[in-house]
Amino acid sequence: MVLMIRQPRDSAGKLYKSGCWSRQSVHYHPPKPTRSHPYSKSRHECKHEHEHEHERTRPPPDRVRVAGLVVPKPGMSLEEFHDYWLNTHAKLFSSIAIAKRNLTKYEQFHLDAKSAAALGAVIPGCTTPPYAGIGILEAESLDKIFEIFQDEEYLRVVAPDEERFIARKDMQILAGSYVTVFGA
Repeated sequence: MVLMIRQPRDSAGKLYKSGCWSRQSVHYHPPKPTRSHPYSKSRHECKHEHEHEHERTRPPPDRVRVAGLVVPKPGMSLEEFHDYWLNTHAKLFSSIAIAKRNLTKYEQFHLDAKSAAALGAVIPGCTTPPYAGIGILEAESLDKIFEIFQDEEYLRVVAPDEERFIARKDMQILAGSYVTVFGA
């Protein structure tokens, strides 16, 4: 589930540091600056009827994302895996009607083993994961994603293709919220 909101900026282009979030509705308005500090966390006047939360909270999601941490089938090289996943499987999956109808986005993250190993050497305690990539499906609801994996065309065409290059027993699935902390 993802909701990306661009936090409002003041006339100088600086981000407001606090404001008013409501769990009932998504809205944001900046606080009134105080003399002591222009971005004070003090309570401010608000015309909305809800509790003021000035600590960072997760806004309600408007989309769902499911990420599959993918491991290549035993005996398949990383190069073969990445080539097949991107150039064969992605085209096949993207061609089925339910994927076109239910998904707002399909992304693949391809692990760069050399970069991952270099980061593992620089960041204490980190190791290179066993995964070769991440497949990310985005939809308006989790039900839309469930429908894909129950669809007759997916089961007949796509699922058997996945068996050609994915070690499904080693795959992991994640579903949850993305929250943008900074950046566009």
